[in-house]
Amino acid sequence: MIMPVVERAKSYAIVARCEGMFPADLARYEAHRTRKGGDLGHISPERSGLNRRLIGAEDWASTVLAKIADMRQQNFADELEELDRRGRRKEIRQRILEGPKDPWRASRHGPLREIILTANAAFFANSEVVDPATGMRKAEVDFESRAVAWLKEEFKDSVVHARADRDEHAYHIHAVIVHEIPIEVKGAPRRMLQPSALPLIKDYKELQDSVGKCFADIGLVRGEQRAEAIRKAYADKTEPPVQPRHVRPKAWRQAKDLELLRREAAVKVQEGAAAEREQAVEAKAVEADAAAAAQMADAADRERRNAVHEKIIAGLAKLSKQELGQLQTRTDTLTTREQDLVAKATAVAERERAAEVRALEADAAAAAQMAAASERERRNAARELLIARRAERNRLEGGQLQTRADALTTREQDLAAEAAAVAERERAAKAKAEAAEAKTAEADAVIAVAESVEAGLLTFEAGPAGPRAKRHEDKVEPGLVTGLMTRMRASVSGRTLAITALGKAWSKLRTDAKTEAETRLRERTADLDKADAALVEVAKTLPEAHRNRFAAVYAPLASILTRIRRDTRRGEGREGEGER
Repeated sequence: MIMPVVERAKSYAIVARCEGMFPADLARYEAHRTRKGGDLGHISPERSGLNRRLIGAEDWASTVLAKIADMRQQNFADELEELDRRGRRKEIRQRILEGPKDPWRASRHGPLREIILTANAAFFANSEVVDPATGMRKAEVDFESRAVAWLKEEFKDSVVHARADRDEHAYHIHAVIVHEIPIEVKGAPRRMLQPSALPLIKDYKELQDSVGKCFADIGLVRGEQRAEAIRKAYADKTEPPVQPRHVRPKAWRQAKDLELLRREAAVKVQEGAAAEREQAVEAKAVEADAAAAAQMADAADRERRNAVHEKIIAGLAKLSKQELGQLQTRTDTLTTREQDLVAKATAVAERERAAEVRALEADAAAAAQMAAASERERRNAARELLIARRAERNRLEGGQLQTRADALTTREQDLAAEAAAVAERERAAKAKAEAAEAKTAEADAVIAVAESVEAGLLTFEAGPAGPRAKRHEDKVEPGLVTGLMTRMRASVSGRTLAITALGKAWSKLRTDAKTEAETRLRERTADLDKADAALVEVAKTLPEAHRNRFAAVYAPLASILTRIRRDTRRGEGREGEGER
């Protein structure tokens, strides 16, 4: 894969993260991919239409879930088949009760992997726009082509989905890895999901080396090798570098929102304090203006009184002594009245100043109350904002929980259907086993009757209702008698079938003795062949092990039938001579 080298003014680090996933997480993943759920606080909805699917079909998630369900059922069927081949009946019953198992080993990371590829937002922002239709920058085109080629080359068919998100702060690519391997457990094949079998997922350092090499020619370099630096620091007994912890975008944004709310609250408090200080300064300025106005009024009043006094003095100089006395008296009266008026004016001024002070105090109290009310409103607004955000988050999380609950309900229904199917198969298998056991017992009873005839335990004699079997236990060893009788009693139908067939053959031989010798011989031979064929047909229905046993005892039975044919031929000859 040869790609043109692109010159960059500055090198940025390629970011590659690998996170574990479970099949149950696919519903949440798809909801966020289609922008119908999950954390959407950092999404620009007007740009969501620019997101691109790079690898996999639209229904890739349902395809993966169907594949996992098929693996689960196939593994279960292969395991039951192997246990049946080994004759482990008890284990089969136990496994049927347990049901199919997940096709992966339990781990905290899960059987799937999500890979995220991106770089600093400045890397993409510094590139010119090359496609007016899509608005993609050249850096995004280069990044996307190398990412798709790298995913297909390193993970091949195990990468089932990849998409490019362009409605967030920085361009980035999500990919999902589903890696299947075949193994064998106690002789039975298994299909398992094991992402750690891939070298790049097993070794995080190899993943970073590989992606750094692939993106080097477009100005992206491998990230810092912090793990190697930490190991070297421990080896050199020096202070190791701080290992940064990855914070999910949602948690980072929540922390930023909380910090902004705290800053807004602090600014509001500072604004309230400043408003209070301004009100206090204004109140002092009003007091100073009132005092200055009062002083100016007093000075003007004093000047006016002095002018009046000067006029009075000038007029007194022209008055007589008597007039002066009268005037003095009147002056004293006026002075007294003036003093009373001054005292009253002073009291009124004091009351006015007290009223002004009370008004200023009331204004200050009202301003403080307004500031407190403003602070309460700000706190209420912040609280309502938090409540709204929490309600939105709860709504989104409730949707996710409902989706997950629906998925679990569907899974429970599938498991119930699977359990019903397994129970039906178990009933059918039990019925087949019982039928096979009955056929086995029937065949064994047929063989026991044949062995009894061969051993002399059973013979046939003519009776009013036809031939009947007669036991001769005194002619056979007791141990053999017990065994043969036990086997014949195991199946009434088998014993009856064998005795009836052999009795009919015996009766037929006796009845046909009076007919033409060759015809009787052919008929008896046909009856014997039918009986023989009936026994063979019975043997065909037996399991393989019992067919082998039947074959072992069939030779003596064939010998008995041959002897019957031979004796019949001899009797036929004698009867023919007597008739002739």
